[in-house]
Amino acid sequence: MELPANPLSQQAGKCLVIPEGEEYGSSLREFHVKTHQLAINLIIYSERSLTFSTVEALDQTLENMSMTMLEIPHAALFLAGKAFIRYRRQ
Repeated sequence: MELPANPLSQQAGKCLVIPEGEEYGSSLREFHVKTHQLAINLIIYSERSLTFSTVEALDQTLENMSMTMLEIPHAALFLAGKAFIRYRRQ
């Protein structure tokens, strides 16, 4: 299956950002689930939780999408905190 280029999708290394709420995003996700392991991190999990009424419903949806959860490296979280402080001081 070959999909046309989508300017809203970005691929950086092994990270693919798929636009939400679009038929294109759904097709792209289905295409990649066949050849890649799809994963989200805890921040994305918390953002996705806003559209679900229970933890179980969100977990079941992620399981149905063959989505796994990844930890965020502590060094990355530390640097994000430092960047936030610099941003707030501006």
